[in-house]
Amino acid sequence: KIGGNIDRIEKRNDTIYIIDYKTGKRDDSCKNLDELFSSEEKFRNNKVLQTLMYSYLFHKNQKEDIVIVPQLFFVRDSSLSQESDIYMDKQKITDFRNIHTDFENRLRDLISKIFDLTQSFRHTTHVEKCKMCDYKSICGI
Repeated sequence: KIGGNIDRIEKRNDTIYIIDYKTGKRDDSCKNLDELFSSEEKFRNNKVLQTLMYSYLFHKNQKEDIVIVPQLFFVRDSSLSQESDIYMDKQKITDFRNIHTDFENRLRDLISKIFDLTQSFRHTTHVEKCKMCDYKSICGI
């Protein structure tokens, strides 16, 4: 089971906005879905991935077909005129449904790799990330 806590769900007209608040530096874009699901952490934008995951989960739990717009709100640069859209390949994601199928295929592929007993577990090469990890005691780093 996959889940999470969406910071804000807002409905305006016939559009749902999935908004994730961030306190770190502004980073609201990625090249493509391959980059988001890359095993190389340096290429992956986890902020975008998390918000798209929330959009995916929200979409999967909807009975009606509705426009879903994922957004990141960076608290440190907040202003009323701040744009909070997410960009993929320099294009705004204006409707998650346009990337839903590709996102789901990559997610399914990743999950199958995680549970594939023929593949060895690889530790992160960025050990500094382990300091705050909930699983460091069982990981062995």
